[in-house]
Amino acid sequence: MNSSHCTKSRLCGGMRGKMEKTRTTWIDSLKGIAVCGIVMVHSNASSLPGLLGKIGNAGKNGVQLFFLLSAYLTFLSLEHFFHGKETPKAMTFRQLIPWWTGKFIRLIPLYYLALLVYALFQGGSTYWLGTQEHITAGNVFTHLFFLHGLFPHYADSIIGVEWYLGTLAIFYLLAPCLYKLIDSLEKSAALFLLSSFLCRILTHFIYRLFPEGVDSHIYSAYAGTFNFFAQFPVLIAGIMLYFLFRRQILEKIGKPKVFSYVLLVFSIIMIAGQAFGENSLFLISSETMFGLWFFLIAVSQKIFPPFWTDNKLWETLGKYSYPIYLFHFIVLSTYDKINVPTTGYLLLDWGIKYIAALLCSLAISVLLTKAFEQPAVAFLKNARAFRAFRR
Repeated sequence: MNSSHCTKSRLCGGMRGKMEKTRTTWIDSLKGIAVCGIVMVHSNASSLPGLLGKIGNAGKNGVQLFFLLSAYLTFLSLEHFFHGKETPKAMTFRQLIPWWTGKFIRLIPLYYLALLVYALFQGGSTYWLGTQEHITAGNVFTHLFFLHGLFPHYADSIIGVEWYLGTLAIFYLLAPCLYKLIDSLEKSAALFLLSSFLCRILTHFIYRLFPEGVDSHIYSAYAGTFNFFAQFPVLIAGIMLYFLFRRQILEKIGKPKVFSYVLLVFSIIMIAGQAFGENSLFLISSETMFGLWFFLIAVSQKIFPPFWTDNKLWETLGKYSYPIYLFHFIVLSTYDKINVPTTGYLLLDWGIKYIAALLCSLAISVLLTKAFEQPAVAFLKNARAFRAFRR
């Protein structure tokens, strides 16, 4: 790919000046809301009666919001890296290595630490290990190299939430190719529609490959959620966001505040229907449907983010959403082990557990980010720069 690629829909010139503004607070706020939903479902909110249980169970789909935003930010990162302020770079394999390295450097420190902590103190996620019963050397190897998403018994077997990183790693590897092939809103929309059907059919065939009976819960979850193809349409929806925002169509909308509220309320109603199993389309997975509603919510926030969805609380949780996501399970496990006295009221007991887990996870995340992740990332970046200098 050469600099002429900029003459397509990416519109290099006027957009470069906006790169610093693309990571706005509403993105972090949406991440904060997403991680709150994930902690909610893992704190057994789905066991609450009636409507509350349905809402609690829907919290697991916060991962789809993560995927949507990750895909959007990945394409922004590729644009900035290859068509930034400096002379545009050709998208060759050699030029891609620094980009890939940078993306994985940001993931590795906290991820490796989480693997160590969970392996030592939790012994892995026995539910997702199934008949394997314990963590093997092969399991550890695949996790260290982000290959665990390729194996059903490894995908979520140590931390209990790392399947997201296995899928994200595959997307990072494929993103440059997608960036080169998809160069317009129309192409991304067409791929979203096509993949929504084809990936659902493909996941069905993936499930049929596995034996029946033994570890069926693992194979079912892997085929329907944990494998890359199950999340591919949601990732493409994030790419659609990238091209939609680059078109600058939203800036031309009259009465943006009203339009944003209408879009947001509509999406929330659709999510409520999705949580109750009312919204369904033939051959479209629940994950893809949630991804579509989150796409509309992201559009509404880009147009006008109201205070109740974009504020300091959500933003702070969003900034630390990655370590919260990795370490909240061990916080919840510790809470259960210390036998906190109960009140006898299911909702109140759950609320105390949820808030305590969220606050403790946030405190741990702030500490780990400042004392461990930031120095580790800086060290890895400096080591990479030193090796590049010696060459």
